This record gives sequence, C-alpha cells and structure tokens, in this order.
Amino acid sequence: MSMIKCPECGSTVSTMAGTCPQCGVAIMGNLIHCSQCGTYYLKTEEQCPYCDHKEAEEEEEEEELRAEQAEEETIDIHPEEKKKSPIWKILVAMACITLLGGGGYVGYQYYTEYTYRMEEKKRFEELAPLTNPDFYRQYLTDYPQSIYRDEVEKRLQALTDESMAWTKTLQGGTKADLTKFLETYPGSLNSRKCLQLIDSIDWAQASETGTEQAINQYLEEHPEGMYTSEAVEFKKQLDHKKTTFEENDLIDNTINEFFTQTLTKGDKGSISESIAEPMQSFCGTSKATAQHVQKFINAKKTKNVATLKYLVGTPVTKSREKLYDNTTGFRAECTVEEIITYKSGKQKTKEKQYTATCLLNGKYKMVMIDLKENKNNNE
Repeated sequence: MSMIKCPECGSTVSTMAGTCPQCGVAIMGNLIHCSQCGTYYLKTEEQCPYCDHKEAEEEEEEEELRAEQAEEETIDIHPEEKKKSPIWKILVAMACITLLGGGGYVGYQYYTEYTYRMEEKKRFEELAPLTNPDFYRQYLTDYPQSIYRDEVEKRLQALTDESMAWTKTLQGGTKADLTKFLETYPGSLNSRKCLQLIDSIDWAQASETGTEQAINQYLEEHPEGMYTSEAVEFKKQLDHKKTTFEENDLIDNTINEFFTQTLTKGDKGSISESIAEPMQSFCGTSKATAQHVQKFINAKKTKNVATLKYLVGTPVTKSREKLYDNTTGFRAECTVEEIITYKSGKQKTKEKQYTATCLLNGKYKMVMIDLKENKNNNE
C-alpha cells in the first residue's frame, strides 16, 4: 500500500482505497504504475500523462495470463471452496474498502484541521506589529473559536482605549496633555504626531518670546525638530542684533541724560540736541519735534509743582534695530520713574513708573520714545 496523489484531483489517497474521498474516482484496480517515471495514472489513459510513456501490451497480457493460471491452480487444489471463494473475496474487498475509506477520511479531516490551525497561528503572529483595531476585529470574525481569542481581545481593548485617549488629547491640545499621552502610550502609532505637535508648540513659544535663551532651549529640546533651521536663522539674527560694550555705554548714557537732565529741565535747546527732528514718534505723536516734547513736560509742570524729575531704572535691554528709514540704529527698553513734588496740598509727592521703549539712530539721537504707565503705580 502506498500513499499517492489522486490522478484526478491531486488529493492524497491510498492505492488500496476503493475511491478517492475527495472526487470519488475509482482507485483500487483502476491504476497503472508507470515504469518510466514511477507515477500512477488511470487505466482510462492510453499513456502516462506525465511522461507520455506507453506500457507494452504484452506485459499486460502476460500479467493477466499469470493471474488466470494462479486462479485455476487455486480452484483445482481446493474444489470444495470453489463456490465460496467469490463471496469471500467480495466480503474481504468490501472490508478493505471500508477500512481504507474510513482511514482516508480521518486523514483528510486531520490534514484539514492542521492546515486551519497553521493559518490561524500565522494570522495571529501577523497581528503583533499592527495597531489598527480593525485588523483585530477581523481576526475575531474569521477565527471566533481561536485559542488566541483572549489575547486578541485584550489587545483590541487596549488599542480602543488608546484611540479614545488620543482623541481626548487632541481636544485638550496643550503640551502637558501631549506629554502625558506619550508617557502613557510610549509605543503608540500616534507617538510621531504627538512629538510633532509638541515641537510646534515649543517653537511657537520660543519665536514669540524671541530671546536667545528661548531659542537655545528650543534647539536643546529639539535638535532635529521641524523648525531647527528657522531657529538657527533666528539665532543668527539675534547675534546680529547684539550690541558691543562700547555701544551699550553710549546707549545707557544717552537714555540717562535724556530722562534725568533734558526732560527734567524741559528747555527746547537741550531737547533739540537730544532728538533727531522730526522724531518717528513721541508718546503717540508722530513726527514729533522739540516743541512737542516741551509741551509734554510743561503739561506736567503746573503752578503747584515744585519739582519734576525722572530716574532710569536698571537693567536696560538693548539691541540693534533697522529703523524706519532703513538705517541701522538701536532699541532700548527700561523702567522710568517719574517723581513730582508739590508746593502745597495733602499730597506732597506723586510717583509713577513707566516702561520706556526708545529707538536711537546711529548718532545716538532719540528717534522714538514710548512711555507706558505701569499698573502698580501709587496715586
């Protein structure tokens, strides 16, 4: 007995099987063993369909003759069993067919189950790198009784929870929300998007702050960020805006002299020497002249005012700036304290504090002055 492929359908079948359990074609007694290529084919074929070899007719006739002679000798030796032999052969043949058919069916069933389980295992292993919940749902649909069902359901639930958490994170949209998501789901498919959003938030904050410290912090936290090139260029611009020690001294002296002496005196000549007429603006007045500045001082020096003086606070922040006429000048910001002493009345002094923003040209003349009163002033 040998296990061969059915010549009709290719399924695995025994040479002793009565019929193929898959397609039903007759097997036992209906095969020819090709002496050329060793394969089996049906007797209905005139020659081997695999190698086109044709078995000699003489060999078939001799085989049939030998079979007839053997049968006659058996009949002569056992004359009493002559009548019984056909029934006995039929019963034996039927028993063999039944056993072989049953064995073939069991083998087929085992093969089918084995193939199914191998495919189930392969599909399960393919799920490992996937983070889309739809693939897990499809697996449970295709293999509802899978031995991996509990593990797949657990993973599906985790992915569903993660998806809900990501939606909530986007609704919040803060850096704290995004950072928390990364800490909770470090291997998430959304990790890259999360990092990109944090990158954008940090750059927006750094560029809005506009200081060297803010830009350096961004580059330190995002060395390969989406805005690294912009940050480097921004830093170059900040470096270009840096003033030298000599320039800083001249700016400090100019601002101190203007507020503590020129505005305190309030004479038109001193004001004219300190500003570039006409100024870009002075306290909201465009194209201001020395007369406008003097008018501002005189409005504060009422009859009851004994003294008016200004003090410049420190530090003074300074940087290079391109002015309205495309020339290079300087920007300076500082606090200025205004102190008014009255001749009479309950209130002897009045103090106010301002944030002063000044633009100076290359000759260190005032081009623009803006004073914003601070909210914590004492009336």
